[in-house]
Amino acid sequence: MSEQDNRLGELYQSIQYLDQLITQLQTNLEAISREILIIKQSKDSIDAIAKNSENVLIPIDAKSYSLVKAEKLDNSKILVRVSSKHYAPLSPSEAITVLDEEEKRLLKASDEIKQKISELVAERNRLQSNLSGILQQSQQTPAAQEATKI
Repeated sequence: MSEQDNRLGELYQSIQYLDQLITQLQTNLEAISREILIIKQSKDSIDAIAKNSENVLIPIDAKSYSLVKAEKLDNSKILVRVSSKHYAPLSPSEAITVLDEEEKRLLKASDEIKQKISELVAERNRLQSNLSGILQQSQQTPAAQEATKI
């Protein structure tokens, strides 16, 4: 196997690896985007409950496929997830503040992932360009190869 073949193999493997990284980051970005949407929906629900304690429709799931009608409810405290397994009773304004902070954290993570994807795509394009250049050069006639070296 020639040195050029080794270089082509390395470039191809690097491109494949970058493609895998990009795909994984895009999957992570989609998950974060869904989480941000759920937080926004939760804040909207809290806001609606804070304004009205009678005849409130409360979604059971994130997409509001199912609702519960509350004739009268105590809207002074909302249970909000503060860790993976713990919920805390907070006033509606405190609950929204907690969710705002989580949303900011997720938006920052989203921005960082977008930046990393952009960097990896640029690197992938650079490697693809190098690979294409080597392939084009290998397809040239020996005389044309000598002419490009000069």
